[in-house]
Amino acid sequence: MILTTTQGVEGRPVESYHGIVTGQAIAEEIWDFESEGKEHVDKARKSALDDLAKAASEKGADAVVAVELDYVVLSDDTLMVTASGTAVKLG
Repeated sequence: MILTTTQGVEGRPVESYHGIVTGQAIAEEIWDFESEGKEHVDKARKSALDDLAKAASEKGADAVVAVELDYVVLSDDTLMVTASGTAVKLG
């Protein structure tokens, strides 16, 4: 599964669009960002992107273009990571 922040994949035309897909994950205990907190955020980002890829695959896509990552603070030590983009089938 190709995940990219660009509008397309060079040399691969978009054959069909399969809609907007999203993935979410929660990072807890982020208060100590210099040590374990950063690892929690990195794991949450990877998990959100994995969910995004799974959602796209379930729609028959082989790539997600225009991927965006958003971070929302839910409490002093909890962060939600959301990934979104457009699922496409490439030529």
